[in-house]
Amino acid sequence: EWVIQRMYPSLCERLLGEAVRGVCDGGTVRVRIVGDDEMASAHERFCGVPGTTDVITFDLASGESADGAELDVDLLVCVDVARREALKRRHTVEIELALYTLHGVLHALGYDDRDEASYERMHAREDEVFRALGLEDAFGRGESE
Repeated sequence: EWVIQRMYPSLCERLLGEAVRGVCDGGTVRVRIVGDDEMASAHERFCGVPGTTDVITFDLASGESADGAELDVDLLVCVDVARREALKRRHTVEIELALYTLHGVLHALGYDDRDEASYERMHAREDEVFRALGLEDAFGRGESE
């Protein structure tokens, strides 16, 4: 069973169900929505990187979800970043927050975005999950469209 807090439960439950289909049997994903200040503090503390970011993943299953174990994930998701990016991508803040939640879960499932090939693979999977639910590609939409 998914544990999704606050603003967007049904969308996230559908996205996460689609994201893990065939990979693992579900699990628990806890989402805490924070502002820029709290995210910047956490980003520095846990990642050693100054400034805010969209999502920080705390994989309590220690990477075992990528091998089929149930998910056990805490996510910090930044609503201020989501507001700015939603404007650029011309969709709702809820869609952007759902994208960040999906992104964090994909990290726990073994996806990475540190090099160009991994970045493309991860974001293609995000768009694939969105399309499977009848939504437009979330990541691919930008200011120039």
